[in-house]
Amino acid sequence: MLSCLRAGDGAVRSLSDDLNGGTPTPSRVRRVAWSLLAVVALTLSAPVNAAQPVPQGTSSSSARRAAIKNLPLDRLDESDRQRVIDVLKHTSVYRRLPNQVMRCDPELFQFMIENPEVLANIWQLLGIEDIVLERTSPTTFRADDGEGTRGDVEVLYRNHDTCLVYAGGSYDGPLFSQPITGNSVLLMRTAYSREPDGHYYITTRLDVFVQLHHVGLDFLAKTFQPLVSRVADYNFVATCGFIETLSQTAEINGAGLARLATRLETVDPQVRDQFILVTERVAQRARQRNGVARVEPPVRRAGYQQGRRER
Repeated sequence: MLSCLRAGDGAVRSLSDDLNGGTPTPSRVRRVAWSLLAVVALTLSAPVNAAQPVPQGTSSSSARRAAIKNLPLDRLDESDRQRVIDVLKHTSVYRRLPNQVMRCDPELFQFMIENPEVLANIWQLLGIEDIVLERTSPTTFRADDGEGTRGDVEVLYRNHDTCLVYAGGSYDGPLFSQPITGNSVLLMRTAYSREPDGHYYITTRLDVFVQLHHVGLDFLAKTFQPLVSRVADYNFVATCGFIETLSQTAEINGAGLARLATRLETVDPQVRDQFILVTERVAQRARQRNGVARVEPPVRRAGYQQGRRER
């Protein structure tokens, strides 16, 4: 039922091969980029796997009005609120990406939302994507895709079901004769449901508002919005599918995922240890659901401390 939501076959095979000791193989879809960053860059250089059907999002005015109504503007300070409002007043492209439903452990999902640099580093290890995502503070990141797109991402507000992000970035590459700059606002809404068998299903939706600082490019973006939207839709579907795959891999091969975690080199060691703990708890909950006894100890990184908890 959820096969249409999974990441590209190459990405899944890379994950499986790597966890089982094989050699990672680059995905057929070279740019399964984190959708948040892909939209900031307008995803103009990201090829789409046209053979794979992708659920469609929408750019309708009704969806846009609903998204604006759901923005937690009253939870922001004046400076952040004005930054968001400025993007809303000068939006070049709006898109509500396709609603996604994942069978996924809620703790692992929240961990990935709060620590996207872990996901980026996993993609680097698997040869899926070369994007570098560096945490610069508890709520800010610096991104570089290595192909001319750079940006700063800031989480303005986050609770258990809402995440509001502001991003500013630039593109300086062969597609245009001069650098392009822009800002974007992203609103992610999430709902959780627990089935009688104990599995959780997570429904997530992402609304994106992009503001470009070039009149000609603003017109070009509107002209090519169907193509831009299609690529953004695909990237979001693929990203959610990969997170779902990670969660289900933790359930059946927690030790392999823990070994992969020990190889993460661009994340803080404490975050890496937290990821190992999260995968252990996902595996433990799966065993409890299935009534299976533990048969192997977790793999621990050198210097790993027993009993460490999330910050």
